Amino acid sequence: KSSRGRDRHKDRKRSSSGKDRGRGEEKSAHKKKKVKEVVTTEELFTNLNEVVGKRVADSDVTKAEIIKALKADGFEFNAETLENCRESAQHIFENEIPVGNSASILRAANPRKDLSRVLEIFNEVMNPRKSSSARGGRGVPPPPPGKPTLKRPYLLGKNPVIIVPKGMTAPVTLVNAQEFFANGNFVPRDIALKQGRGQRGNQKITFTRQVRVSTGSGPVEFEIIDNPKKLGTNLKDWDRIVAVVALGQSWQFKDWYNQWSDPVQLFSRSFGFYLSMEGDRIPQDVGTWSVKKAKLNRDKRGLDTIAFASFWNGLDEWMTVHRRELLPQGQD
Repeated sequence: KSSRGRDRHKDRKRSSSGKDRGRGEEKSAHKKKKVKEVVTTEELFTNLNEVVGKRVADSDVTKAEIIKALKADGFEFNAETLENCRESAQHIFENEIPVGNSASILRAANPRKDLSRVLEIFNEVMNPRKSSSARGGRGVPPPPPGKPTLKRPYLLGKNPVIIVPKGMTAPVTLVNAQEFFANGNFVPRDIALKQGRGQRGNQKITFTRQVRVSTGSGPVEFEIIDNPKKLGTNLKDWDRIVAVVALGQSWQFKDWYNQWSDPVQLFSRSFGFYLSMEGDRIPQDVGTWSVKKAKLNRDKRGLDTIAFASFWNGLDEWMTVHRRELLPQGQD
């Protein structure tokens, strides 16, 4: 019996070892099946050429469709068409009010990093008095219904006056003021002198600007001077002063007539504007005056229109409230 049991045990071992060998052979065969065939270099380049060729063909078709869509067929312009549109385009340019550049708008000054500031700028431009009141600033209440009474009828038909600094360190003086205030272009003093703009002497500088405000629209002739003593001692002539470009030092107004020599009184009677170059330190006195501040970039002349618009937006609003007599008189 014992010998029979040993024989049976040996037979079981043999069968199990046979099964294990069979499983091992199946696994090795399965592994062999998984091994990918080696792709030769020639086959690889052939496949790549086929793929690239298809993409080039597709891109050529797409390119042709894009070129066809961008063609100006049906939208041709000739000299006659441009001439007919010139007047309309000029009217649009004259009333265009730049309020910033792409960088300042995309900067999203709002802490929530959204573009709600763009809407605020739009509201300020479209209705400056209402937006100023909403911000809690020095908002001016809307005038009563009907045509308002003019406080200074003696100013009707007169030219408003802009006073610029005499100091040679000021960015804008009598030498380059006309180019900046009339055209929005800042010409450095040394370049303006080379162009012969400093040969004016004590001549009066004038320029005409198209104004569109709530009182009406039309051309207004402005005068630019740097010595207000030319206005004499008649206070009615001094009331023609609508804007004063501050140098930043109180001695600029030292010998001005009567209350106009006091900066506090001066900037309550006129629109104050302080213009500096980017990076310059703002004098301490300027912080105590009621003036609007703007900066000029030292190199990028395309940004001059921002300071230009800041000045005229502020002055138009100020004149609408305080010097309506010097603006075009229309139907309200």
